[in-house]
Amino acid sequence: MPVSDYYDGVKFVTSNPLDGATKLTPLFLVLLIIEATDLMFALDNVPALFSIVPSVTPGSCCRRLSPLLSALVYCGYARLVPSL
Repeated sequence: MPVSDYYDGVKFVTSNPLDGATKLTPLFLVLLIIEATDLMFALDNVPALFSIVPSVTPGSCCRRLSPLLSALVYCGYARLVPSL
């Protein structure tokens, strides 16, 4: 998906009023980099967590991914509603 050259407030996806093309904003790229870094550190800490507390479930390690998952669900819902 193409990336626009400008920020559009707090939106992650914007559309050009002239031709209607949908583009990602640079803010989305910033979010993507931050979440990828967060995921990398979360996966790096899982073995250390199991060595300290052996009774931890893998589901509790992924609690930090909930903002990413909610953003993905919101983006999917925002795209679904106009198509209905």
